[in-house]
Amino acid sequence: MTMLLADPLHWEILLGILALTCWMAAGVATILGTPEEIRHGKTSKACDYATTGLTGAGIISAVAMVAILVLA
Repeated sequence: MTMLLADPLHWEILLGILALTCWMAAGVATILGTPEEIRHGKTSKACDYATTGLTGAGIISAVAMVAILVLA
């Protein structure tokens, strides 16, 4: 049996996957907002908020991953 809660390597991998997933989703949100920007000159607020939120969540996950790496 493995102890997921006790092994910091598992948490680092999980947080790394979460960071990359957030950044990929932010990229998709940006791409979906591009046609609006081309047509009307500005993106919708929903795309802006989604991109900012997902990028922030990815940065927080990456910082947590580095903190676990340094502390473990």
